[in-house]
Amino acid sequence: VVIQEEIPGGIDRLYTLGIYAGRDGCIKAAWTARKLAQVPADFGDALIVEALPKPDLVSLGERLVRSLGFDGIADIEFKQDPRDGEYKLLDINPRPWPWIGFPTVCGVNIPYAAYCDLTGLEVPVFHQTADRLHWVSVRGVLVSIVRSLREERPLHELLGLLRHLRRVRFGSLFNREDF
Repeated sequence: VVIQEEIPGGIDRLYTLGIYAGRDGCIKAAWTARKLAQVPADFGDALIVEALPKPDLVSLGERLVRSLGFDGIADIEFKQDPRDGEYKLLDINPRPWPWIGFPTVCGVNIPYAAYCDLTGLEVPVFHQTADRLHWVSVRGVLVSIVRSLREERPLHELLGLLRHLRRVRFGSLFNREDF
């Protein structure tokens, strides 16, 4: 039996922390972002993600990793509760996620940190250099557009999703500079 509380607030309060934690309990590489769109809208997979440095999430993640004795690659999701401003843990995905290449574009190479640590090489110090850079799931957005049109959802929902696409810099399949 799992008992959970639904945290109020919109998608703009969903944050992600991508990490590699070593066997010593220390986070060797960390990257943070905010979800801008997901499908399904309330509890779903990322469609659009914005890199956003949040050092407080890294500290929270480090405490979590140490208390669990976790080591490895993980995507840890939080939601900031509007009632008290605290970040509440939603889930921990202890595996690479579909957009794991995005942190690398932002200066944090999580898979390389894991490789170095596991092979005995010195793990470089990574710094999240990109701020407000966007990643998009092209397949996910296309599916969402088709569903919106088929289900005759309000036009403002579709336009809100499309508005985010203007600022995309990194995509799951292609980049607009590819053309």
